[in-house]
Amino acid sequence: MNKDVQSMDYNTEREPMRIAEYGRTIQKLVAQAKAIADREERNKAARAIIKVMTQLNPNLRQTEDLNQKLWDHMFMIADFDFDVDSPYPVPNPEQFKEKPEPIAYPDTEVGERHYGRIIIKMVQQLAAEEDVEKRQKSAIAAANAMKSAYLKWNRDTVDDYTIIADLRKLSKGVVALPADTVLGKAQDLVDHSQQNSGMKSGRSNKRNKRNKKRRNPRV
Repeated sequence: MNKDVQSMDYNTEREPMRIAEYGRTIQKLVAQAKAIADREERNKAARAIIKVMTQLNPNLRQTEDLNQKLWDHMFMIADFDFDVDSPYPVPNPEQFKEKPEPIAYPDTEVGERHYGRIIIKMVQQLAAEEDVEKRQKSAIAAANAMKSAYLKWNRDTVDDYTIIADLRKLSKGVVALPADTVLGKAQDLVDHSQQNSGMKSGRSNKRNKRNKKRRNPRV
């Protein structure tokens, strides 16, 4: 086998990089500095490494407490086993093992996202309405809005029973329509939605024309 091939250093065979932003060179320099027997020389090597780390990460220059951050990073690269005189408290490895706070995800179920947050919020507000008569009068409008949103997501028709069942589910059973309730026709709801969209677009175009005339008045 070729000697060059034998001497190749594969990444998979190397020690994993502890902080990739600084590259493998810094990690090697830290390892070499750790092996220096003389403490004074080891401290000089550590300070020299800090200077190199600053040059490799110019973005960190905008960071507050830059030097302390660099020393903390060097100790992390050294696996917290580096006997040098740091101008800052040596970081505790345990503080870097703390688990991040869990991210709060929307409580909307996956099967309901096609209605959109606005409609889901509208149904929730309707469910909070204490006036039962007022709530029931608004239930049909809410169901038709849900059906319209559903048809935007899925162009195929949807039966009214599905919408009524989802309305009950989204409102946690508070807003309930009879199972045989007849909602608006699919075509009418789609046409109405497109018409509203066209009206908004038309108003926007008129505003843009007026603004253009103001910017470029005729002489």
